[in-house]
Amino acid sequence: MSRLSSVAITLCFLAACGDETPLEPLSQLPFAYATPSCGPTDAPIVLVYLAAQSFDLAQPVAPFVQVHFPSASTQLKAGDVFQIGEDYMAANAWFHGSGVETRQASRGEIGVTAFGANVLSGYVDLEFVDGPTFRGTFMAAWQPRQLLCG
Repeated sequence: MSRLSSVAITLCFLAACGDETPLEPLSQLPFAYATPSCGPTDAPIVLVYLAAQSFDLAQPVAPFVQVHFPSASTQLKAGDVFQIGEDYMAANAWFHGSGVETRQASRGEIGVTAFGANVLSGYVDLEFVDGPTFRGTFMAAWQPRQLLCG
């Protein structure tokens, strides 16, 4: 194979892969909690709160991101990946920049890398219209609670 062909194949491969750089821990939002919840259609979901400062689960302090994994905690597992969507049944995220400002994610992906009794680990790659982007990993303390959805 000629050198030119090798370069062309390498360039095509890199263009097809997109941004595959390794994800770093989410340094802007280092505090995280995860908990089961009921979604907008009353189906079971998992909420993850990613915040800039330490908080109690019921009261995150802005700025923070609220991420919805559209799956019951009993079904969520390592390797699950969700594309951000506009439908209420899809995965989504909201950025709370202040006490009144809320922006819905316009595109992105969220995923689970590990889920145990005490920790939900994963990643986010989120874009918000006219707002910030967040790309990195998290380790959220798991806060179980009993809910009756649906």
